[in-house]
Amino acid sequence: MLLVTPEYNNSILGVAKNAIAGASPGGFGTILSQNAWLPVFRTLGAALWSGGRLLVSRAGSAFDASGEMKDAAAREGVRKFVAGFAAYVSARAPEARR
Repeated sequence: MLLVTPEYNNSILGVAKNAIAGASPGGFGTILSQNAWLPVFRTLGAALWSGGRLLVSRAGSAFDASGEMKDAAAREGVRKFVAGFAAYVSARAPEARR
């Protein structure tokens, strides 16, 4: 599962506590809210993929009016992140069937 959230006061939105990756209008791209989620997921016993982070800084200018990501570096970051996450899930699939 891939969950996404905005960042609020350097952490997770109170009503949207459902994310580990996100976009932010600031320059740090939700790194602090992602850090805040790690203890929550560890407490829940979740299997965590630690192969990378997806940070989209200055999200207001990273997308065009139709919602397409126009920032080439951010788009490549998303591609690499999703490919790594998919490989992690694929490798865990046999374990999940046990």
